Amino acid sequence: MIDYGRRRAGGVWRRVRNISIGTTVVLVLLVGAGVAYTWYMALQSNETETVAVIEPNERPAGPTPSKADPEGVVGIAKQALTSPVPPGENASFTIKTNPEADCDITVTYGELGDEEKESTDSGLVAKTANNFGVIEWTWTIESNREVGEYPIAVTCKNEAKSAYYQDVIKVAFPEEE
Repeated sequence: MIDYGRRRAGGVWRRVRNISIGTTVVLVLLVGAGVAYTWYMALQSNETETVAVIEPNERPAGPTPSKADPEGVVGIAKQALTSPVPPGENASFTIKTNPEADCDITVTYGELGDEEKESTDSGLVAKTANNFGVIEWTWTIESNREVGEYPIAVTCKNEAKSAYYQDVIKVAFPEEE
């Protein structure tokens, strides 16, 4: 008696083997073609490649800062503010204003009994904006400072014109997870 189930099973395995061999041959040919193409392109690029040497004083110029207009309107825009900040940690405030504008900053803390006190931290000093109009202040929040929101005031002057900006920094401990 003939076992047709075995013949079919042997035929399936034969087809699988033939497909595997065919796939392997195609992959080997593709990899070989890729290697040959890469080698050929490397030879071509080495023959035509030129390198330009730029001397240090001949480097292309970067962005050109704008010149301050002494009669122009002064503006202030907040760029970054670290908030909330835990007591005893550093805070920073970055603004953009007119190039070369002179700016003052004050951070006022409310004291017990609703008395207000300006921070005297050494990082809160008058600064002049760089050629791009950017100023950054960094200071330390006093370690005994109570949790709360405190005003930050910035005044910038450029010749006879000035601008005022106010924001709030939040002093708070990070939330426990």
